[in-house]
Amino acid sequence: MSSFDHIPCLAHTLQLVLKEGLLGSKLVTNLLSQCRRLVGHFKHSAHATEIFKKYQMTTGMPMHQLIKMSQEGGIEQKRAILLYGGELDLPGLNGQQWTLIDNLI
Repeated sequence: MSSFDHIPCLAHTLQLVLKEGLLGSKLVTNLLSQCRRLVGHFKHSAHATEIFKKYQMTTGMPMHQLIKMSQEGGIEQKRAILLYGGELDLPGLNGQQWTLIDNLI
């Protein structure tokens, strides 16, 4: 047996503690709720998705769908999201929320 046998258990326990701590924060739960609304806007509207794709092309962003707000989703597509939200009705995120996303990632 190596001395690293229990590291996965420690890592999993740490993950659970962090998740519980973060989800206990009103700022984080409000952010997650707002992100779900943002993603739902595109998920339920083919027209909105097509317009968003144009903003992605304009800004040189990868042509990814917003499936969830994550490092691969929200932050990567921030410029296209801000352009879309600035011109069309979109449940957007404020500056404090974008900073929180950066810090959480």
